[in-house]
Amino acid sequence: MLDTTIIEQIRALVLSGSDVPAIVGYLQQHSGKQRMNAFEIIRYFMEAFGLSLSEVRPLEGAACLGNSAYSNAEINASLLPMIREKLRRA
Repeated sequence: MLDTTIIEQIRALVLSGSDVPAIVGYLQQHSGKQRMNAFEIIRYFMEAFGLSLSEVRPLEGAACLGNSAYSNAEINASLLPMIREKLRRA
């Protein structure tokens, strides 16, 4: 089960101007685990922002998760517009 407090907080982070790597960092620090895995982070993004798996899937290849398929700039360019639009409509 996902923590609803964390979901609300990451929504607030986006509304205050935080980018995807900052949100991932927040999740890593506040998960109560030593390190949250990519699947769990993807689940939080899906739940918090109403994204589909196909929309958020590129996150698993992001530099902010220690991978090299997408730079932080690329993942921000890919996800932030969708996230902001979903929050605007909520």
